[in-house]
Amino acid sequence: MNNLPPIDISDKVVILGYSGSGKSTLLGWLLKTIKLRPLYIVDTVNIYSAVPSYNYSGTTKCNNPAKGKICLKLHTPEQFEALLTYLNHKKSNFFLAVDEIDRYCDVWHLTTEVKLYLEEGRNFGRGGIFTVRRVGFLNKSILGNAHYLYLFKSNNARDLQYLEQITGLDLFSLKYSQEHAFHVIDLHNSRDLGEFALKL
Repeated sequence: MNNLPPIDISDKVVILGYSGSGKSTLLGWLLKTIKLRPLYIVDTVNIYSAVPSYNYSGTTKCNNPAKGKICLKLHTPEQFEALLTYLNHKKSNFFLAVDEIDRYCDVWHLTTEVKLYLEEGRNFGRGGIFTVRRVGFLNKSILGNAHYLYLFKSNNARDLQYLEQITGLDLFSLKYSQEHAFHVIDLHNSRDLGEFALKL
């Protein structure tokens, strides 16, 4: 997967796939390989960091520590808003990775600092990678401001129809050579950049 398009610190990337498709594994691989700093990782499901207890929230030790990499455990949309308030006001640029971002962002309404980050962040070097299981769980501003969509195979016709409206591409005709393959869609240019294989 080394020939994936490079991700800039101002880019936003959405990884879309059903449970078990490989989206969290792909995110983990990206977190090991991208050099963007500072990198804040919101570890929703306790796989990227050492979380001391199930009800803990705050900074945690990253499983793959590196300078400028900070892991956090958050539970609520309010905690996510607080994180973005801090980042938006204290950091000139940053990159944020959130596994299952739908847990923190309402489908119909965004809190003030989250909205500011999603809709204006790319102008100030504030990008991110977000995973989600279904388009129906995703606030439109997240997808609408993304540069790339990493799309695992989906059998949900509504999701694909919605994505076709956004991309202008025939997503029903995409071919997947294996179960954990995904296509990279350049949303800025409405182009399918091809299939990539995820090694689990």
